[in-house]
Amino acid sequence: MRKFGAVLIVFCLLPCVLTVFVKGAAIMDVKKDAREYVETADGKQIRWEDYLFGRLAANIAETDEPETIKAQAVILRTQAARKLSAGEKLDSSYITMDEWKQKWNAKEFDLYTEKYERAIRETKREVVMYEDQLADASFHALSAGRTRSASEVLGPDAQGADTYLVSVDCAADKEAEDEMQIQTFSYAEVQKRCQPFLVALDDAMGTVPVDAADDAMGTVPMDTLMEFQDFEVVTVDSTGYVTEIKILGNIYPGEQFRQALGLSSSAFTLQDYQGKLRVTTMGRGHGFGMSQNTANEMAKGGATYEKILAYFFPGTNLQKNDEIFLNLE
Repeated sequence: MRKFGAVLIVFCLLPCVLTVFVKGAAIMDVKKDAREYVETADGKQIRWEDYLFGRLAANIAETDEPETIKAQAVILRTQAARKLSAGEKLDSSYITMDEWKQKWNAKEFDLYTEKYERAIRETKREVVMYEDQLADASFHALSAGRTRSASEVLGPDAQGADTYLVSVDCAADKEAEDEMQIQTFSYAEVQKRCQPFLVALDDAMGTVPVDAADDAMGTVPMDTLMEFQDFEVVTVDSTGYVTEIKILGNIYPGEQFRQALGLSSSAFTLQDYQGKLRVTTMGRGHGFGMSQNTANEMAKGGATYEKILAYFFPGTNLQKNDEIFLNLE
């Protein structure tokens, strides 16, 4: 009877025991998965490994050298670490795996996926550090011949100024096919694109009635109001990037003008061409930190990702950030 009773008890308790084990394991998996997710600025929850892969795919060409892609992976991980340590949400500009699959056929998908995953795997948890702080690791596609100095442009109090965000030579960028870009705009289009910050427009030119059909913004087409002499490049930094531009007698940041017109960089010159504004730009991007083009040329010459990062961020070192990434990677 005792044996029968014991068997009966075990038989009755067995479902409960199995439930505890199964649900307990599931709970542990949920907790583990929760640690593997990060939140982006657009409010989405995404697995960290998918996020870093998507950021890498969105920010560097799959045809670049493996060591260049590794350097880019470290920079993106460093940027993410700075945001995570500050309690901020991560940038939402990344490629989803579905978008990545749609981009390639099966052979290319496997080839390029392995290339990015290898870069992430072989730089696991590595970030760029300056002394005991995460570095402000910036990057851009192509410089105007040299990277920019944070001290000169942002002031001596900017992070990295006079330490690691300094100007370094990028002679290889001058030989790039897309180093120079030329765009031409009508003065009406310049007005429309710059309207949000041209606060002195009405005061300078006066209010003139206009047919709304002529301009969706209800303002006079700038061809009739503005001429080439209304633009003047005031200040240029030592690497050729415009820091200040005067428009209708008011001074604005060169970067603001660049963004309004969608220019490839703020290293630009202006010309009047057949009654329109012709803008010639050099380089692509803001010009701070690592130039991807020069980094790739260095990699072709045998430079490792460690040497590439040391060149663009002198005085920094690579460390594994176990505090943030131990549970993510």
